[in-house]
Amino acid sequence: MFTDDIAEKFKARFGEIFRPSNGTEGMIFFNQFCDQCKKISHCEIIGKTMALDMEDPGYPTEWLYGEDGQPCCTAFEQESVQEEIKFIRNGNSWYKLRRHNELPRQ
Repeated sequence: MFTDDIAEKFKARFGEIFRPSNGTEGMIFFNQFCDQCKKISHCEIIGKTMALDMEDPGYPTEWLYGEDGQPCCTAFEQESVQEEIKFIRNGNSWYKLRRHNELPRQ
C-alpha cells in the first residue's frame, strides 16, 4: 500500500493499530483487503473504524501496522475469485465495471 520508503518509516509502529489518515488512504486499504476478503458481507470492522475513535475500547484491533511497515488486516481471508474487468462508455466518460467469478476448483 505504501511505497517502500514510507513503509520503512512505519516499521517502528509494528503491532500498533492502523487507521487510514484520509479517505483516499482508506479506499486504497479497502481495495487491497476488504474488497478481496471473503468475510466482506458480514464484516463489522469497516463500520467500527469509521464510527469509533481509536481510543474507544470497541475500536477494531484487526487493522495493524505489519512488521514490514505496511498496514494489514489480521482478519483478512483471501476470496478465491477471478476478476473480470470491463470498460463501458457513457457519453464522454469511461467507467470500469468489475465482476467476480468463482475460480474453478482443481
